[in-house]
Amino acid sequence: MILLSQMIKEVAKESLSHENMESAAKKLRRKFEKLIRVCGGDIEKMKDGKKCISFPDEEKEFIIIILTQLAREEGLSQKLWEERDDSMILEEVHDFIQYFINYLEKKGYSEGVIKDVVKTMDILFQLTVRQKLDYCHKLLDCYAENLAPYLYTYQVHFMDRLIKELSLKTVESTVEASIYCSDLANVLKAEVELRETDDVSKFYGMDNDPIRDEYVERDKQVIAYLKQHPEIKKAVEEKMGAKISLIWKNIDDENER
Repeated sequence: MILLSQMIKEVAKESLSHENMESAAKKLRRKFEKLIRVCGGDIEKMKDGKKCISFPDEEKEFIIIILTQLAREEGLSQKLWEERDDSMILEEVHDFIQYFINYLEKKGYSEGVIKDVVKTMDILFQLTVRQKLDYCHKLLDCYAENLAPYLYTYQVHFMDRLIKELSLKTVESTVEASIYCSDLANVLKAEVELRETDDVSKFYGMDNDPIRDEYVERDKQVIAYLKQHPEIKKAVEEKMGAKISLIWKNIDDENER
């Protein structure tokens, strides 16, 4: 894994050598974070337990391309950064990903590398999840449209029934998420104590293993979820008999790298 901060310093040194390195790096990081937000990503969910943002080594070159475009104020990355303050629609995000696929193909990158890049961008921008969520919204709209032939009183009744079903499903998913986070924390706590290490990512395999990347991303999502739901975080800590920071260091630290 390679830190985003390390890549930013590399690009700043290469492309912004005429500027103060510290301020240039901060400016480039802000531009990168805005681009991620515009494309629908969540910077907080990208951070690990140490408040760091990192990427698999094989994806370094792709991230460098985006950072270089932002630093040199060229290419589609810069264009989106300049023109958009609101989030892009899904079709626009898809076009952005397609742009990079075409870019990498022209540069002669292998199919395997391009697939890894697409997977990274999907995670960065949460594209697949957002597409499925958008489909859920369309299903709800379709359900509402199908109520049109009924009496208004019946329409209200059917909507109340749907609300009840969705509420029950939401409560169920909240409980399931809480149990999952608790079970995960207990397993990782046992591993940390057994192996006497403070880096849980060591449990997930070799650095170049794509399965490892999935687990690392999972941990980032769990950290973000627990931060958004302090009541669940408290319950998890009570059950495991320790602070979450035993597993994910500096989870409450506001500093980032």
